[in-house]
Amino acid sequence: MHSDNNKHLLWRGLLGWAFLFLPALLEGISAPDIGDFAEVAVIELLVKPGDTVAAEQSLITVESDKASMEIPSSTAGVVKELRVKLGDKVSEGSVVL
Repeated sequence: MHSDNNKHLLWRGLLGWAFLFLPALLEGISAPDIGDFAEVAVIELLVKPGDTVAAEQSLITVESDKASMEIPSSTAGVVKELRVKLGDKVSEGSVVL
């Protein structure tokens, strides 16, 4: 019985350490200043829920009548959910994740 208790404590300790290294869930990421356009269309989704992304990694691609641009993540973490879909219109401050 003493051996089982030690195994339980070992697993508890390992799981505690694992949480220190888990990336944060990404949420509340919004579109930055998109220039002279009030709204632009989402033309490509570059991530999906559960993906791990790095800071500055592109999340979506948007397009105006003049150009397309990728919207990057401001921080590293795991994508919790996408709040936009293909064809949606976004503007500065629109929440995308």
